[in-house]
Order: sequence, then structure tokens, then C-alpha cells
Amino acid sequence: VPRRKIGSDRLVFTFTEDSMRAYQLLDVFIHELGHHRDFMLNSSGLPGGEPYAVAYARKHGPLLWDRYIDVFGDPTHQAPTGGQGRDVSAVRQPSRR
Repeated sequence: VPRRKIGSDRLVFTFTEDSMRAYQLLDVFIHELGHHRDFMLNSSGLPGGEPYAVAYARKHGPLLWDRYIDVFGDPTHQAPTGGQGRDVSAVRQPSRR
């Protein structure tokens, strides 16, 4: 997904509708599944929380990304279909790791 830096601490990502759908499915949804799995496996009340969900998405996301591309094609290298595509920009501050 194309991105550009604004100032010293902000990034702007430009998504097509197809790439935004892929991002929601392959990043956000997988992350949320990580929270669900964490909850199901740790009913003792000591879940791993955000670090667990992030690690789950990082582990499973690449596998699903490859499969997604096999079935739907790479949304980051396709022009929007049907003339209905439009850019959807998202601004995010870089992580401080």
C-alpha cells in the first residue's frame, strides 16, 4: 500500500477499496481472532491481551495473505475494478519500537 511521511511522526497510507478490504480481512480480522483464541484458551482470567493478538496476527497473517493472493489476486497491484474504486487514506503515527 503506498504511503508517504508527513512531518516527523505521521504516515499516510492510500488504499483502494480492494486493498482496504484485504487489510481489514488479513490484518484487523486476524488480530481480533487472536483475541478470541486467547480468551478461549485462557479462561483462567489471565489472557495474553494485546501482545498475544499482535503475535497471532503476525504468525497467521502471512499464511493467509499468500492464500488470499492465490484466490483473489494481489489488491496492492490491481487497478480498482468496475470504475468504482476510490482512494481511502488512513493516517497513522509510526510505532515507537
